[in-house]
Amino acid sequence: MTIFVVKNYPIPQHTVVSIDETLAQLQSDVADLFKYQEKLSELKKKQIQENLKIEVAEGIQELASLADSINTLSSQLEAKMLNFKRVAIETNKAYRAIHLDANLKATGIEQPGFQGWKPLSIWQLHHSAVPAVVEGKMGFILTARTVNLSEVNTERDAQRRAEAAEERRKAFEHWLAERRQF
Repeated sequence: MTIFVVKNYPIPQHTVVSIDETLAQLQSDVADLFKYQEKLSELKKKQIQENLKIEVAEGIQELASLADSINTLSSQLEAKMLNFKRVAIETNKAYRAIHLDANLKATGIEQPGFQGWKPLSIWQLHHSAVPAVVEGKMGFILTARTVNLSEVNTERDAQRRAEAAEERRKAFEHWLAERRQF
C-alpha cells in the first residue's frame, strides 16, 4: 500500500491518507457535482418555462388589446365609409344635373357618337370590407368583415357597432388596469 501526502484538498494538510480513501472521496465529490449539475439544469429548465409562460401571457394580453383596437378602428372606418356614401349620393345629384344636358346634346344629332359624353355618377359601389379580429378556440383570427353599403340603415348600425366596440375597449382597459393592481 502506498501512502501520499495530499496538499490543497479539503483534507487537512500533511495528513497521510491512502490512495483508496482519496479515490473514494474524489468519486463521491464527482457524484455530488453531477447531482448538483442535474438540479441546476432542472432549475434552468423550470426558469425558462416560467419565462415563456410569462411571455405568452403578456403576448395574449397585447393581442387582445390590439384586436380590440383593430375592431374599434374597423367600426369607425365603416362609419366613415357610410358617410362617404351619403356625401357621394348628395354630390352626385348635383353632378348629374350639371352634366345631364351635356350628355343629351352629345348623343343628339348635332354631335354623333359619345365624344363629349360624361358619366352620370362620380362614384361606384364595389365590394367593401374592413379588417376584423375574431378570437377563436385556437387563438386570434385576423380577417375581414364585409361592409354592406347598399343598405339604408347600415349607417346607424355601423355607428352602433362603433359605440359598442368603444365600450368593449373601455371595459377591457378597465379590466387590464384591475389585473395590473394585483
